Amino acid sequence: MELSTPNRHAPRREPGRGQLGTNLRHLSGMHDISQRDLAEHLGLSVQGLWNILHGRSEPRLRTAERIAIAFAIPLDSLFADTGACVRDAARAFEQAPIRVAADAVR
Repeated sequence: MELSTPNRHAPRREPGRGQLGTNLRHLSGMHDISQRDLAEHLGLSVQGLWNILHGRSEPRLRTAERIAIAFAIPLDSLFADTGACVRDAARAFEQAPIRVAADAVR
């Protein structure tokens, strides 16, 4: 049996890094918002949002605050396990500014 070796060229991730991206993908799916629309709402480039979604970069504090406000959830929920984040988002679903903005366009 052959053992695999770790990929030395892959970027090393800190424990928990990328949790925000996972949660953000769930939140945008809940609200049925595209990456382009979410990036525009948050004042980010599509590439900048993609980097956050895929754990390539962490947002600045102000950006994380804008994300939390958009989905009407506490800031710490963005970095919590996905179940807790989704539960918080479900409680505030109808009042979330991102939902209100999406409904206004439709």
